Amino acid sequence: LLSVVFETTIPFILWLLTRSIILPISLSLISGEIFIAIGHSIFFSLIILFNPVEGPAAVRYPRGTGPNTSVNSNLEGIEIGKAKIVRESESKVVFLNFGALLDKALEVSEKMDFTLIDMRFVKPLDHEILKKYLSTADYFVSLEDGSIAGGAGSAVQEFCSIESINVKSILLGIPDRFIEHSSREEMLESAGISVAKILDRLKSLLEK
Repeated sequence: LLSVVFETTIPFILWLLTRSIILPISLSLISGEIFIAIGHSIFFSLIILFNPVEGPAAVRYPRGTGPNTSVNSNLEGIEIGKAKIVRESESKVVFLNFGALLDKALEVSEKMDFTLIDMRFVKPLDHEILKKYLSTADYFVSLEDGSIAGGAGSAVQEFCSIESINVKSILLGIPDRFIEHSSREEMLESAGISVAKILDRLKSLLEK
């Protein structure tokens, strides 16, 4: 039950009047982003933070360990709602990573030569970067370790619809079915978002 609740948090938080939703990729960024979120907004559960002036912000963090386990004591803030370009290519496919699966997104992007963007925030989305890269793309691929239905990729689809950006999409994440409780890696494999399964799916879809 806890796993099911955890995997449906993004749609739930999007439903709330949340000013910011932060998806850190590592412990270092969790520390830095919580530092920013406290100054921006706090309330506690998930980590949800609330400031009566700025409004609530939520930090969604994964089960288990992230890509690194060291925490930098020199906390540096990042601008709310700003994505990060991780890798650029001439490909017409743009890979959007949301959250702690950046290591998998990078491996896939390098093998298939995609442009890779670590979005870092679900809300607010980085509209400037999305317009710049998706306006000239044929596809965007979104990857998240949360529910596909109503999740981060869906938010990008909504943005593209509003902005009349004509781009196809492939959303990768937790499908709308029960995932048996197991280790995090086993659950990702079962959900079809291990590196091998992502590569197989993308190759079959993009080569049609």
